Amino acid sequence: MNKQIKYIINIAGTGILVILLLSIIFFWADKLWDSAVLDNTKQHNYDVTISPSGLIANEQSIEKEYAAKNEKYLPSGTIAFMNHNCSWVLGWLRDMEEEEAKLKNITLQVITDHGGTYYDESMGLFINYNLVKSSEGQKRWIKKINFYIGPEGISDKPGEQLGRFVRPLIKDDISHKKVVVFYDKGLRRFFRVKISDAEKSVTKGAELDSETYNPVKISYKAITKFDRNILSNGFREPYLFITQENGEKKRVADENSYTYASEKYLIVVNKNNIINLLDTETLELKYAGRLPIYTKQQYSYSITPVFLNGNYKGLTASTISSNFKYMDTFVFDATGEKVNDKESRLHEEKLPGGIASLLGKYIIESLQPAGFNILSYLTAHNYDGSKSQQAMFVRPNSFIAMFANDNNEPFLIRLLVALLIMGPSLIIGILLGWRVGKRAKALGMSRRVVRLWTYGVIFTGVAGYLTFRFTKHAEAMVTCRNCGQLRRVEQDNCHNCKTNWQMKHLENANWRILEA
Repeated sequence: MNKQIKYIINIAGTGILVILLLSIIFFWADKLWDSAVLDNTKQHNYDVTISPSGLIANEQSIEKEYAAKNEKYLPSGTIAFMNHNCSWVLGWLRDMEEEEAKLKNITLQVITDHGGTYYDESMGLFINYNLVKSSEGQKRWIKKINFYIGPEGISDKPGEQLGRFVRPLIKDDISHKKVVVFYDKGLRRFFRVKISDAEKSVTKGAELDSETYNPVKISYKAITKFDRNILSNGFREPYLFITQENGEKKRVADENSYTYASEKYLIVVNKNNIINLLDTETLELKYAGRLPIYTKQQYSYSITPVFLNGNYKGLTASTISSNFKYMDTFVFDATGEKVNDKESRLHEEKLPGGIASLLGKYIIESLQPAGFNILSYLTAHNYDGSKSQQAMFVRPNSFIAMFANDNNEPFLIRLLVALLIMGPSLIIGILLGWRVGKRAKALGMSRRVVRLWTYGVIFTGVAGYLTFRFTKHAEAMVTCRNCGQLRRVEQDNCHNCKTNWQMKHLENANWRILEA
C-alpha cells in the first residue's frame, strides 16, 4: 500500500472519529440544556384547555341562563398537558419503535388464577386452558388445554382447519375475558372471539385496505402513544353550582352519566393518524377524527373518547411535537366533524434559565458542521417524532428544522429564516476553510488537494478543521530564499514562488507567440 492511499485512509478514519465524538458531545449538551429548562416547567406554563368543549350543544346559552338565576354553570372542557418529569428519560433510553402488544406464552410460574387464554406465536393460535392439580394432596399444578382458537373457528385440536393468526394486535389483556376483539395485521381483519358456556365462536370482519386502515393502537378506553404516558388528555364533565339558603355554592354534577369507555366500541388509531370507531358487535369501522399536525414529527399523542349514557359523543385528541415545544388539541363530535381546536407553544424564553438554554442550544447548533445543518433543514420532516429524539448527526429538533416544518409560513420566508439561523455555522466553516486552505498551500500541497481540504472544511466545520490538524504532514520548514515564506526542506522554491514562476513563464511564452 503506497503512502498516498495510507494517507487517505488515515484522513477518512480520523474524520469519522472526530465527527462521531463531537456529535456525541453536542447531542448530550443539547439534551442537558432542554432538560434543565423543562425541570422548571409547570403545568400552567404549558397546557391546552378548551372550554366549552363543543361536545354538548348550546353550552354557552345554558351558562347564560344559569347566570341570570345567580347560579354558576361550569361548562364541559378538555385539558392536555405534558408529564415532563418522565419524558426525557423515555426519549433518551427507551426503544421508541411502534408499539404492538402481543400476548406471550404464559408460564406456570406467573399464573395466579386457575386458567385463561394466551397466544402461541409458533402455532398462530390462541389457547384456552385450565390449571388442575396433578393428583390429590399435591400442590403441583399442570396445564390442561381446553380448546384452540384460530381465524376459522374453535376446536379441541390444533388442526389446519382452524387457520393461523399472523400478527394479532391486542391492547387489553384477554386472559379471562369472555368476548375479545382484536386486529390481525397479517390477515388485515378484525376478529371477535366469544367464549362462554353457551357459545364459542369466531367472527371475522371484512378484509381492510392496508393503505387506508393500518391499526397500530386499539383500546376500549383512553388511548396513548407509549405505555408510560408522556402526554395526558382528558374530558371535564359540566357542573352546576347552586346557591343554597345559607348563601354557599353547592356543586351538583350533571344528571347525565359521562364515561371514557364503552364495551360496545373500540378506538382505533391508524398509522396514517386517522382515528376510527369500531363497533365490536358488527366489526364495522367509521371515521372518528384524526390526530393533529406533526404526522412525522409527532412525539406522543393522547386520545380520550366521550360517552354519554352509553352513547358515543365524540373524542378529544392531543399531540405533542418531537421538540416538546408545540401541543395541539382537537375535539371531534360523533360524526367525526372537528368542532374545536387549539394550539399551545412552550415559551421557553419566559421560563427560569430559558434564555440561557436557547443561547446554549444555538451555539451548539452553530458549531455543528454546516453540511449537517443543511441536511437537517432538507430532511427533518421525514423523521418520526420518537426517533428524532435519538438523532445525533441530522437534527430534526434543531432551530433550522423547526422552520423547515412550519407550514404556516411561505417556503421563501422559511428558507430565508433558515439561512439566517445557519449564518454563524456557514461563517465558521468558511473561516476555518480559508485558514486550512492557506496552511495547506504553505505546506506545498497541490492545488487540487488544497481545494479539497478547503471545501471539505467549509462543509464539516470544526470537525474538518480538527481532522486537518490531526492528519497534516509534520514537515520541517525553512524560509524561502526568494520571497521569505516557509517551504519544505526538499523544495527549491515555496509554492508561492512556483506559482509566480509558472505565471511569468506563461506570460513570456504568450509574448513570444504574439511577436512571432
